[in-house]
Amino acid sequence: MPVFIVINKIDLCSKIRIQHTIACLKYLLEQEDSSCQLLPCIIEEEKDLVKTANMFIEKRICPIFLISCVTGENIILLKIFQDNL
Repeated sequence: MPVFIVINKIDLCSKIRIQHTIACLKYLLEQEDSSCQLLPCIIEEEKDLVKTANMFIEKRICPIFLISCVTGENIILLKIFQDNL
C-alpha cells in the first residue's frame, strides 16, 4: 500500500528540529526488519515531485512533504501530488 508523509507547522520549528524529525522518519522507514521498508524522498521542488510521482505506485518509495498551512509553504506541491494520485 502506498504511503506518503506530511509534516506540518514547519514555520514553528527550527531547521534543526525539522532535520531531526526527518532523520527519525528515515530511520524508521528504512529498517530492514520493518514490514514497511520504504525509501524516503523529501519533496522540496516540483522536479522532486515529478520524479517521485512516477515511482510512487510501482516502487517502495515514501514521499515526505514539509508544509506550513500558515505561510502556505509547499502546499501547492502537496495539492499537485494529491491531484495526480
